[in-house]
Amino acid sequence: MACSPDCGPQEVCNETTGQCFELDLNCPAGGPIAQFDPSALGIATNELADGRYDAASRAELLSYIGVKRGQIAISWGQIQPSPHAPYDWAKADSRIEALVSEGLDPVVLLGDPAPWAGRGHRILDLPAWSDFVRAAVSRYGGGSSGNGTVRNWQFENEPNLPISPYYGDPAGYAALLKRMMTEAHAVDATARVWGPSVVWLAGNDGYGTNGTGGPGCVACPDCTE
Repeated sequence: MACSPDCGPQEVCNETTGQCFELDLNCPAGGPIAQFDPSALGIATNELADGRYDAASRAELLSYIGVKRGQIAISWGQIQPSPHAPYDWAKADSRIEALVSEGLDPVVLLGDPAPWAGRGHRILDLPAWSDFVRAAVSRYGGGSSGNGTVRNWQFENEPNLPISPYYGDPAGYAALLKRMMTEAHAVDATARVWGPSVVWLAGNDGYGTNGTGGPGCVACPDCTE
């Protein structure tokens, strides 16, 4: 549903209700945002993560239409199917390389636990989670042991969805995001840890958006503090 009249320069149209709402450009934690950084825009490449499509051909298509950054999830359970199994990075390697070879900057999503390390989507084995984050950033990041293909990392996708274990629990999400940031920076001080990407929901969900037509804060993407 289009908004009528058209929204103003600092307003966004809620196409569900047909109403405009004003953006509050003063993030409580980060201060005012002077200018929007277009490099923060990208596209989620879910089909590359779960193997539904050939990674190389999909990455080629994304590059062809001008996409510069792609979010891709890598599966902890696939990489380490049991607690003492060695990490198997083969599938993750090929999917990340598919993006890189087409000139896309990958944003690697680390979210769901391995089945043995959690319940549903919630991570329970935090020491194992920390080990996995360090291993991933060590392999792909810009630290001394990494290959430098990944600069950007993200924890969990759309935590404001009801199916997420962090739905209604922004503080719990933030605690694990901070843990991931700490582990990532321990092996790559240049790593950028993002969070969260959210889906539009009616009502204030506590993750930096407000679907009621009222003000919502634009979340600052680079969590370095």
